[in-house]
Amino acid sequence: MDKQIEILKSIVVFSERNGSPASYKEIAPLAHLDPTVVSGTLGFWKDIGILESESGKYRPSKALADIVRQLTWGNKDDAWQLFRETTKDAWFMSHVSMSFQLKKQMTLEELINSLGAASGVPDRNASTAASLRNLVALMEIAEVVVRDVQGIYQVNPEMLAPKQSVIRVNLEKSLVRIRIGNELYAVDAAKLKDFVKSVGKTIDSTDQLLQG
Repeated sequence: MDKQIEILKSIVVFSERNGSPASYKEIAPLAHLDPTVVSGTLGFWKDIGILESESGKYRPSKALADIVRQLTWGNKDDAWQLFRETTKDAWFMSHVSMSFQLKKQMTLEELINSLGAASGVPDRNASTAASLRNLVALMEIAEVVVRDVQGIYQVNPEMLAPKQSVIRVNLEKSLVRIRIGNELYAVDAAKLKDFVKSVGKTIDSTDQLLQG
C-alpha cells in the first residue's frame, strides 16, 4: 500500500507543477516505480472516486489534493478522516457498513469475497484480487475497518453511527475556520456568534454545545 500512496502523491505533485493531467509514464519516475505498476493501479483509484480521468490521463480530485497535503505535513488523522468523508457514499463504504451489521467479524478472505461480489466485476482474476486487497489495505489505513492480532476484521464503530459535530468558537480570535464538506472557510467570529444566536436555540450542556 505504501507504493499506492506514493503514486497518489506523485499525481498531485505532477498536477501542481504542470497544471495538467498525467499519464502513467509521467507518474512513474516521480513515484520511483515501474510504469507497469503505475498503469495497473490508476483505474482502481479512479473507480473509488479520488482520481479523475481525461483523454487517457489522470488528475487528482480536489479531495485527493487535500488528503495528500495533510499527509505531507504529517496530519495523518486529518487526512484519513477527510478520506472517509469524501468516500462515504462510495459503493464499498456503503457495502462495508451494511455487511458488518449482518456479520460482525470477517477474515481477510471473507471480506475480499464480500467486496468482490458487491463490486459487480464478473471475473475473479489476479488483477481483480489485487485491487480488492489494495482496497482492504486502504480501508484499514483509513480506519474504516480494524484488524485484530488474529487477522480478523471488524468495522470501525464510527462507521455505523452518524457523527454529530461541535463547533467551539474562541472569541478572542477575529476569525474562525469552518469546514463544510471539503471546503474550508474563514469566518468573522463576532458575525458567526450573532448568526448562531439569531437562528439557533440553546440546548442542554450535556448535549451538543457551542462555546465561546
